[in-house]
Amino acid sequence: MFTQGSHADIKSSLDAIGAAVAVFSLDNDDRFTLVSANDTFAQAFELDVLGSIGKRLNEMFPRYITGSIEQPMHECVSQQTGLESEQPIDTLSRTSWWRFVISPIIPEQSRITRIMVTAIDITAKKQLEEALKMSRKRFEAVVNSAYDGIISINSESRIELINTAACEMFGVDESYLGKRLETLLPQRFRANHDGYFKAFSNSPINSRPMHARASVMGLRRDGSEFPLEVTIAKINLGQTTEMTAILRDISERARLVEELKVAATTDPLTGIANRRRFDELVKLEMQRCQRFGHTMSLLLIDIDHFKQINDTYGHQQGDQAILSLVRRVAKQLREVDMLGRWGGEEFIVLLPETSLELAWASAERIRLAVESQLHQLGAGTEVPLTISIGISASLGPQDTVERMVRRADTALYLAKKQGRNCSRKALPDTP
Repeated sequence: MFTQGSHADIKSSLDAIGAAVAVFSLDNDDRFTLVSANDTFAQAFELDVLGSIGKRLNEMFPRYITGSIEQPMHECVSQQTGLESEQPIDTLSRTSWWRFVISPIIPEQSRITRIMVTAIDITAKKQLEEALKMSRKRFEAVVNSAYDGIISINSESRIELINTAACEMFGVDESYLGKRLETLLPQRFRANHDGYFKAFSNSPINSRPMHARASVMGLRRDGSEFPLEVTIAKINLGQTTEMTAILRDISERARLVEELKVAATTDPLTGIANRRRFDELVKLEMQRCQRFGHTMSLLLIDIDHFKQINDTYGHQQGDQAILSLVRRVAKQLREVDMLGRWGGEEFIVLLPETSLELAWASAERIRLAVESQLHQLGAGTEVPLTISIGISASLGPQDTVERMVRRADTALYLAKKQGRNCSRKALPDTP
């Protein structure tokens, strides 16, 4: 169609198409001239169709428009096939985007001399694409600037988003997109992951801190593990569920907590339990003994004449003496026994499931081990040390830790009064 006829003959057909359509013809100089265009085309490009009939492209449009569409029009003629291109068009009133569909009009003779150009306004689509592009850029900028790691997974537990912080945290890169989340978890946690995923997907809760119920560990690319604080949120998309996790590496926090815990429960000089920690342990052991009807014992140990060592050699050397003594005592204890520092030169030993007689035997073994060899103070200085020991045992379900310690302290006083360097058992009937 449109092989013959004037603008008036063709326009009615073009108007029926609805889209912006124009027909061009090749002149003798192989330049395109306007044959006809519908009202939609004229309105779109602010064109006076009647005044433009027979004009060449460069006479109708600015050079940048002509340069954009003329080449595809010639290719359409030479290749005898339709072509498409997208171009921005600036008019006096606005800038718009158009998709040009260029189609050859096949004549009866072999040479194509006319083409039809259909222009489709895609401005709204381009604006939406640009808005989405900018929104995506802003989103990525916010996500990648976040201090916390962010990972999103689909319903198949495959990673769809991983930000810069998460990549640095796990020692990975964006090549992990599409991989299953389990690759970032230690092996021992992987078997239960699918179950947790499904349970949370079906729950009415939209977000929860995973670390509130149990510790969460991550797996770095190098195989090392590290503790995580994780809050997970889900988005239900019809029949599928996607999840986003906010992750924080708490390795430093965990280290500091452990250091504070150790500092709060450990004697800084000797590394053994301090009085606070020992008090906790002995009360737990008392409860266990009373529950099962067992007997436990305590040894209260005091270094004889320790003030003389401090006065003679100084407190620093005195500390070395204490360290030497603790090592000697520890070698005489069972794995289940517990050694703690009760005061300056006072120490206490818990002997689980041990009668008073067996405790006395242990006390004597400890006392002889301390007495048998000189103790190094440093710089070639050696001194003898002796200890006095008070021993007490639990007396049944009505007994308390406080009474046990008091009985051991009384026995220790009697040992010192007896001449030191000896062990003394508390009397069972001592209140």
